[in-house]
Amino acid sequence: METYTGSCLCGDVAFRVVGALAPIQVCHCRQCRKAQGSAFAANTPVREEALLFERGRDLIREFESSAGKWRAFCSQCGSPVYSRHVDAPGVFRIRVGLLNEPLDVRPESHAFVASKADWWRIDDHLPRFEGARSSSSPVNTEAQNRPARACLDAAVPQLPTGDIETSADFFVTRLGFQVIGKFPEHGHLIVRRDDAELHFWRAESEQQARRIASASSCYLRVRHIEALFDALQALGAPFRFPLTRQPWGMHEMQVDDPYGNAIRFGEPLD
Repeated sequence: METYTGSCLCGDVAFRVVGALAPIQVCHCRQCRKAQGSAFAANTPVREEALLFERGRDLIREFESSAGKWRAFCSQCGSPVYSRHVDAPGVFRIRVGLLNEPLDVRPESHAFVASKADWWRIDDHLPRFEGARSSSSPVNTEAQNRPARACLDAAVPQLPTGDIETSADFFVTRLGFQVIGKFPEHGHLIVRRDDAELHFWRAESEQQARRIASASSCYLRVRHIEALFDALQALGAPFRFPLTRQPWGMHEMQVDDPYGNAIRFGEPLD
């Protein structure tokens, strides 16, 4: 069963969420903006029985910000932890910024957009509600009606492979990726780890794949590269060079895949 851990800024309040997370709800109401000190609050609803406090439950203080609604925070550092409402007994709206692990869930909607900060622009195409999601219809905004503005979203490397199964096995077992699309009849493979996605095309022969791969590489930007290095070491990743502080201000390491594609990981030095 999926388990997520979380804590406040000072770490004195720590908890676990057991089970899959619900999609993230983004709230732009004035109270959430005041409580977070930001443009919005990002929450996921969790049933009471799935929220297990490891420590610091006695440090949590609750403030009744409106009739029947309580907002909870750490009394040591002030981090918002959750909110709860009398109309939804047994449900805690956890602030997702407290969670430690990468999340598979993504935002599903924007609530109280009529109250949003005027300096914040919503650029996505998620449903928007003038008030609460449960009591209002989606907003038919001009931004939602006008033609979408073309925008480059991400650069995804497409690397050569001599064999789809060989590449899939290597990236799963040695680098901790997941296969999210495998199409051997079309010679295409897609793997992903966290938000990094790689595509592979099958060359006409392994010799051709190795020749092209010898001049191919991709660069993956990383957060917490030391932790990733430890994780890849545990998987037996074949490093071309281990974690190295580079003179151009990056902390880098490199792995070559079975066909010679250079997969370099980097994080800016502090």
